[in-house]
Amino acid sequence: MPGSVLANLREHLSEGSWLSDTTVEKLTVGRDKLIDFLNDRYLQEFIPLGGGKVKLVYGSDGSGKSHFLAEMGRLAKEFGFVVSYLDARHTSLHEFNNLYRAVANVLRPVEMIEALYYEILRDHGFVDEQEKLDEPVVNVWQREETDGLYLPRLKKAIEGVYKDKNLNRSFATAIAQGLGHLSGMHRLTEDEWDALQRWLLGEKLPRRETRSLRIYQKVDRYTGRDMLRSWAHLVTAHLDKKGILILVDNLEVLVGDRQTSYSRGKRDAAYENLRQFIDDVDRASYVFLLLAGGHQVVNDKKRGLYSYPALWQRLQDEISSTRPNRFADLINLDQYPLSTGELRELAILLCTLWKEETGLEEPPPTLVTRRVNEAQAGAGQYAPPGHLVRALLRDFEGRRA
Repeated sequence: MPGSVLANLREHLSEGSWLSDTTVEKLTVGRDKLIDFLNDRYLQEFIPLGGGKVKLVYGSDGSGKSHFLAEMGRLAKEFGFVVSYLDARHTSLHEFNNLYRAVANVLRPVEMIEALYYEILRDHGFVDEQEKLDEPVVNVWQREETDGLYLPRLKKAIEGVYKDKNLNRSFATAIAQGLGHLSGMHRLTEDEWDALQRWLLGEKLPRRETRSLRIYQKVDRYTGRDMLRSWAHLVTAHLDKKGILILVDNLEVLVGDRQTSYSRGKRDAAYENLRQFIDDVDRASYVFLLLAGGHQVVNDKKRGLYSYPALWQRLQDEISSTRPNRFADLINLDQYPLSTGELRELAILLCTLWKEETGLEEPPPTLVTRRVNEAQAGAGQYAPPGHLVRALLRDFEGRRA
């Protein structure tokens, strides 16, 4: 059934596509083990108060890494975060500006500038709540002959954004010119407006396209972090967002062989980007970088995190204990296994969805019990939920046939 939860789940398992918010909302069990903690401590408290954080989640195949990221993203969006998802198989991490582009594409710069424009107009009483104008506000004032009264106030408000010391100067110039264009204070040509949008999206533009805009920096691996910090400050200080959550899945691609993945140079560059992000985290206010990958990211001594000591040392837990530390920057999902009851709950949720979406009878309880037991027996003490889900989906297809 296209667009259904089960269809989304099958597509994820076969193609690695992103799990929808509906899917994770209906099929998440065992939230109290880790998800609720990270939601309460980081999404609800630390990040909205101006904190910055980097965490890496790893685990065995089927342990729920992608599901974990998707559920964290869903909760973050509900609370008012900007959420950006990257797949390390398709987005190279050896250049930081790729992270910036992913976030900028989610932000949609024109929409952000327009939202800021109306926020300024509402704050100064120029428009009513939810009111939208069919033309630049300056045109309205000129027609009503009130521009002499209102224009200085608008200029001062835009100047306040431009002079914000928490914004990169080129970024502040771009935002201010976007506000000037939308308001009618200083209209850009069609080419200039297009170049401004593409620059904010992180595209590499020749100097001739940005010279008239007085933008002299490029968004690249050297400036990407500063630009990302600028977005984080803009959306939290002026647009009532709680922060930016960046989700990076399939990090294990970093330790693949050279033919299918990263070369040694690119892999080290990716690790260095993460190292710099961690070292810069005190300045990365309102940004939460959450990564996930297979066990090999940690266990592969030649190509994993261990091979880059500068990064490996920064991810180590200062507290040594046999109990899982939920504050740690390296989180092993296999240390948070689902109980037999939770696996059964997941199986029942899947069976109920199957009946709702197809109208066919659910598998008998004896089969559900057998699949739960098989998942546990085949996975040892961890019982990755992915094993159970795959087995039940095969059962569903057999019943359809």
